[in-house]
Amino acid sequence: MHRADQALSDCHLCLLRYRDIDPQCIAVQFLGAFLLFQTQLESHGGHKTEAVWRSASRMLDGLLFDSVGRPMRTTYSSKSVRKNGIRQSKRYWYYATMVSRSAHNTKTERLPAEAIERVILNGLRARLADKRWMVEQASEHVKETELLADLLMAADNFLQNVPGDDGTVATQNVIELVDRIDVQKDRLQIAVNLQALLEGDVSTDPILSSFEIPFEMRQNGRAKPIIIAAMQDMGNVGSIVINFINKSLKTKSFRSAKVSFPTYVIDNGGYVDLPKENWEYRYTDDLIIFGGGNGQPQDNNELNLLCKDVIDIAEKYSAKFIYTLGGFHTNRILKNNPKTYITTTSMDLKKQMEKLELDMTPQKSAITGFNGLILGFAKKYNIQGIGMYGELNQPEIPQYRAAISIIKTIEKLTYRKLGSTEELEILAKEIDKKFRN
Repeated sequence: MHRADQALSDCHLCLLRYRDIDPQCIAVQFLGAFLLFQTQLESHGGHKTEAVWRSASRMLDGLLFDSVGRPMRTTYSSKSVRKNGIRQSKRYWYYATMVSRSAHNTKTERLPAEAIERVILNGLRARLADKRWMVEQASEHVKETELLADLLMAADNFLQNVPGDDGTVATQNVIELVDRIDVQKDRLQIAVNLQALLEGDVSTDPILSSFEIPFEMRQNGRAKPIIIAAMQDMGNVGSIVINFINKSLKTKSFRSAKVSFPTYVIDNGGYVDLPKENWEYRYTDDLIIFGGGNGQPQDNNELNLLCKDVIDIAEKYSAKFIYTLGGFHTNRILKNNPKTYITTTSMDLKKQMEKLELDMTPQKSAITGFNGLILGFAKKYNIQGIGMYGELNQPEIPQYRAAISIIKTIEKLTYRKLGSTEELEILAKEIDKKFRN
């Protein structure tokens, strides 16, 4: 919890016990959709295989180029799998460097198709939704105020029809907008022509622009995940966000941490129950999600053990970031529009966040509990860490709008949609109504 004005603690926990579920399989489980790529790449070290080239067209065909400028095209492999007792053929899609069949010793690059398409589409969404960026890019080419307004409206229309996370693909829209995508080791360079957003009868010069998206090339088919770790704190913000992500993305559990000997019981009015304080590690694609639920350790040794376990998981799976989340107590009148404040584990990372025009924590203060201490552990073990803390006025009640603000910030940083926050907004309105009466 971020302690700018006060801290809230209401949990009593004791020794933690960690339990792995199917530890031998989790490395494979974590990669989910990338199973085939892992085995293929590990077997031939990134070199072209003798397998038959199977081609078909997908959204980025003709647009994608590898790290040395060679075109990449769609291909796929098929694998026989058993489902419900029936053996079926499953197709795995990816983009691979185009080389001649005779170039046996030429190293190629390949990317899982659905993953790279999702990253690029979410990057397009983020840029087209950024009105300031759109105006900056168009101002050099478009002088008429009316035409600029048309361009912004066209961007809004595009966002309504851009391919969704459900697998639907509006291929033509993307092909017309994107000129070229260059895949680098740590980023994607995307060149676009914004003029393509306008109707065909609107005559104007090309509006050329480009932007970068952070991107990690995969090593031996294994993705470097982002870990999002948070526990119950002020306004229950951390747990709300964690529980939301798990529900929305349908994450799968692979490890758990729980209390062996709780320091209290729950009186139900005549009979008692032991508290069910259990925290899970869950995964989906390139995300590992930890925490949520109820409570967090109050004993310093227990808290340190828990933080170290998260670090161990981060090192095991070569995590590139640890994100943590919580509440930021403030006296500012929020008017149902709280900010999310950012703090980081390094000055360089702080500067990157500032370039994204994110709000940094405004003053020196203490961040208590798991949602602060985990950043210290990340810094100690040389893992990049980012803390996101949503503004709130009343730390004693659930703060759903602070959680929504954090969710939007995560989406901006990861270039991926986490799901509709409509249900959280409804819960926020119910809280408003309850405390007004």
